[in-house]
Amino acid sequence: MTDKSHDCKMVSSNKNTLFYIRTQGRRWLNNQMVHMIRLIEGELTRKQEVSELIRLRGHSRNKAYFKKWEKDFEDVTDDIENVIKNLMSSRSSAMNRFEEFVIHSNLEDIVRKIAGINDKPKFDVSVESPHEEASSSSSSPTSSHLLDDETSLMVFKFHLKVKLKLKLKQKHLEKVGREIVMKCGGLESQIHQMCDLLSHQDVPRTHEAWTKVLEGPLFNISQKHNWSKTVHKINRQISHQLRTCLFYFVYFPVEFEISVRRLIVLWVAEGLISHLNRGETPELVAQRYLEELIDNGMVQVVKRKPNGKVKTCRLPSALRQLWLTQTYEFRDLQNHTTTSPDSNVQLKKNIISRVADHLLDGNIWNNHIHGDTTDSTTLKTYYKKVISFLSFDTREGSKPGQQVGHFLKGCISSDCFLLLRVLDLEGVYKPKLPKRIKRLTQLTYLGLRWTYLESLPSSISSLLKLQTLDLKHTSIHTIPSSVWKMELRHLFLSETYRTKFPPKPKDEDTTVKDGLDKLANIKKLRLACQSMSLNQDTMIAQLEAVADWISTLVHLQSLRLKSRNEKGEPWNLHLKSFEKNVSLTNMYLLGSLRRSSILLSDFPHRLIELTLSHSKLEDDPMITLKDFPYLQKLCLLAESYTETSMVCKPQSFPQLQVLKIWVLERLQEWNIEHGALPCLKQLEIRSCQNLQRLPDGLKHVNTLLELKLTNMPKEINAGPDNIPPNCKVV
Repeated sequence: MTDKSHDCKMVSSNKNTLFYIRTQGRRWLNNQMVHMIRLIEGELTRKQEVSELIRLRGHSRNKAYFKKWEKDFEDVTDDIENVIKNLMSSRSSAMNRFEEFVIHSNLEDIVRKIAGINDKPKFDVSVESPHEEASSSSSSPTSSHLLDDETSLMVFKFHLKVKLKLKLKQKHLEKVGREIVMKCGGLESQIHQMCDLLSHQDVPRTHEAWTKVLEGPLFNISQKHNWSKTVHKINRQISHQLRTCLFYFVYFPVEFEISVRRLIVLWVAEGLISHLNRGETPELVAQRYLEELIDNGMVQVVKRKPNGKVKTCRLPSALRQLWLTQTYEFRDLQNHTTTSPDSNVQLKKNIISRVADHLLDGNIWNNHIHGDTTDSTTLKTYYKKVISFLSFDTREGSKPGQQVGHFLKGCISSDCFLLLRVLDLEGVYKPKLPKRIKRLTQLTYLGLRWTYLESLPSSISSLLKLQTLDLKHTSIHTIPSSVWKMELRHLFLSETYRTKFPPKPKDEDTTVKDGLDKLANIKKLRLACQSMSLNQDTMIAQLEAVADWISTLVHLQSLRLKSRNEKGEPWNLHLKSFEKNVSLTNMYLLGSLRRSSILLSDFPHRLIELTLSHSKLEDDPMITLKDFPYLQKLCLLAESYTETSMVCKPQSFPQLQVLKIWVLERLQEWNIEHGALPCLKQLEIRSCQNLQRLPDGLKHVNTLLELKLTNMPKEINAGPDNIPPNCKVV
């Protein structure tokens, strides 16, 4: 391994470790430490980006400059590694004031040294390189990540010189403060400027004054200045493909929190993803595009999942407004979002390709969807070539569903929407899907999540090009057998209403063999198996077939599997070897494991989250699972363990942070030996009526910050002498 490759891997390792500490350490580090860690992490990202740019373009004309920059950065590498060791060791016990002071000082020294390093190397962009095109679309050498909502608010409160106390008269002040933070879009410099402005003595600490600042011209001028470089990067530096994907955010309402799950699948359905390498799926490439947009400071992360992956995101409203007023794509969109006579004439010369209903009066289609009856000639004028229809009408009552259904019926009857690829009605209450939906033969995406629909028109069986069918959070009990003929890549069913999965027409006894087992690339699987007859042999055969199928899913990352008998009661689970499930990190299992051929100790040791319910284990899971090195969350729910005692051995569960013990009715005694659960932060015990005492060793788990007791015996010893000093009982 070369020195440079070793250095790159060391930087990447340090950055990943800091990211882990920053995202997981909020419970044992103060806000200022987390903020400084984020700054250091950003500089490590910057070093990686600069090194990659040098590799792509060469640095023969900038060698001396780059060498000096690299040498300066290497001087702080040892300091970073040392502080990482201290931060990681601080997880096992609460820091005293001296330890906190030392780590805080070390972080400040590193930030100060990094700030003193010269700005990014100046590269001669005329250097010819076979990678020129790749480098021109890569990230800027300057890290520009936007802060997520939680971190933004934390930075705002930290730098604000006005304390937001939770008094009744200041609740409205905090509310407008949150609005200001959201308008900053995660841009840290903008947040600091607003803190300085709101902290000024001439600005009263009132809701009216802060609202005036939020809506005033100074804020808008500041935003325009702060986002101008990002707009330049969008228009000049990123690839056309990335820019097209970014522009898709405009079809969502302003400041709309977009599920990554939804965005990725929509990008694919719209045909925005191309240039796939061998073995890559469109979804994988789409995920990479999103990460690039986030890395370039163009998309803001709103929320993350417990595993650190992005859950929701948005296009910052200030960036959206500034970019749209300067980009050529806006001219086409603008023609479709006004009702002035001149633009209507212009509209006839253009083609509306996408309709996004935001319930805005300025949109030409708002009148057609929610206004008076529109004649066929008018519909043909505007909607002949539409390929996507997205509705964000989430009003309560039956009106939204009726209006959308009437608009769809009118368009299809007028020979419009026949090129439609995407129909996304997520959140529209009970949309009236017309029978003529069968004419939308080009449809690849049908999104009905959170619509509470109770049935699908039988004509949906004609939509054989569907790649995504999202029926989650609906009341739909059955889906057509034609699902087997569709080109489905994503099928989301509602577990609450136990949507019945149809057998293949040629084999009415099973939905697995030559059916589900043909789906080999599944990453996330949620499956509830329930017997529909008293014939146990048939149910066992089904469960065995499911187990065989699951054991072959090499890409499976998350598994949620339930087994119920004909009465809906938990029944036996059948599991087989997890040897091929090399990517499996999350599992939720409901059903008895007593007859399973796989023991709990044979579960994948790479598990991060594990939930067991009605497992009826007789061996202590605290012993069986104690050495799982990556397990961070463990939930032992009703009847998961049927014996009377549990014990946590020293050094057990080295990474466990969340532990939930629910409805273990026979549990009487639980011992936690000294040194066990070294990273535990949250413990919840619920409805364990025979557990009269908290484990004596719990008071030695110094990392514990929250103990939640629900429906527990009143005499349980939750006094200060039996819990760690920094733990809060809720």
